[in-house]
Order: sequence, then C-alpha cells, then structure tokens
Amino acid sequence: MTITKLDASGTIKAVYDNTFNKRRTILVDKGHTELRLSPFLGGLDHKSEPYHNGKYRSNAAEQSANWFNNRIGSSQINADYVHDIVNYAKSKGVSVRTLLNSVGFYTKDIPANATMITSGAWKDVTNSAKSIFCLYCYQKTYYKGFNIDSVNPSEDTIQLLDCGYNKWKADEWNFIKAGYATSFMKN
Repeated sequence: MTITKLDASGTIKAVYDNTFNKRRTILVDKGHTELRLSPFLGGLDHKSEPYHNGKYRSNAAEQSANWFNNRIGSSQINADYVHDIVNYAKSKGVSVRTLLNSVGFYTKDIPANATMITSGAWKDVTNSAKSIFCLYCYQKTYYKGFNIDSVNPSEDTIQLLDCGYNKWKADEWNFIKAGYATSFMKN
C-alpha cells in the first residue's frame, strides 16, 4: 500500500490561508507587477540638513538638493505609485496615514503632517544682475509631496532651504524650513 500526500492547494482553506497570510505591504501595480515594500517608512527631518549655518554660500541650494536626494532618493518609489495610493485614500475618505496603518505599515515614528515625497529636490537660484553690482541673491531648495495626515491632500511644493544675501540691507541668511519628509522603503 502506498500513501500519497493529498494536494490541498486548490481547497478553500488553502486559498484562504494564502490570501490572509500574505504580507499586506506588497504594492501591486494593477495586477501586472508587484513591489515589496518595507512596513517601515523612510524619514528625513529637514533640520538634519548639515549645510545651514546662517551664512550665505554660493552653492547652498545645490548642496541642499543633493543632500536631500542622496538621503531619500534611493528608497523612493515611483511618484505615480504614490499618486495612486493617495488617490485610493481619497476615494475611501481617509488620510494616507490611516490607510497605511490599516494595511500593516508602521507610521508611529512619523511626525504629524509629514510629507509623502513625490519628487526629488531641486534648486532655485535668483540673482539681481550678472555683474559686479549684484545686490541680492536668493537660493532655495524645494521638493513635492502630500501631507500624510490630510484626508483630501493636494500635492504641495515644500520649501527645504532658504539662503541668500541682500547688499542693500547688509544681510545674509541660510536656514532650513521646519518639516519632515517620508517615503516608502523598498524591501
């Protein structure tokens, strides 16, 4: 007598177990591909940017954008995915944080009103003139994203750095705007 193992892969119990024991932090792109995400979101406090010290620097905006992109960019998922997730949360009438918590993401360490990133940082530099008589220069760094605690968020442009000088007022500055950026981490 030969004992064979029963193939139960097609039973209701097997399908149920397979469905409910799967990680819920897998992003499925309209049924075509899947992307495994860490249940922990990446985060970056604006104030941890090391290049702000109150003094004007000619390359401050570029340094700030590079710092931001190097810290958060490698873990960032495609902006289209973030838009899809935000739109899904909007359709359910909940915040992105509430949606993420309900499917198994851990957001307890993410501060209130953090920004879910949809773009890398870029610089914006304005000079008053291209001569020796340049009287002012403004350097700013921005990125885009959604507030994860807003129920119906819109994509906002977030300012990271404000740096410049104004010779008319004999003034210079270099500071970081308060804020917190967060992104999905690939697993």
